[in-house]
Amino acid sequence: MFDIVIVTGSLNAELFNKNLKVKNKIMLADKSVLTDVLASQTKAGDIILFANDAPNFI
Repeated sequence: MFDIVIVTGSLNAELFNKNLKVKNKIMLADKSVLTDVLASQTKAGDIILFANDAPNFI
């Protein structure tokens, strides 16, 4: 179970927004404000999982 989910971009945003049963979801149009959001929503010692769906050949 995740305490917070931050989704960037529109590719999977609708799917995540509809199916993730998390109280705190933050949907970002792009990654440009991700650093600021992480700074305001997390604290030292938090575990953060970064995942992407980029093909392996990139």
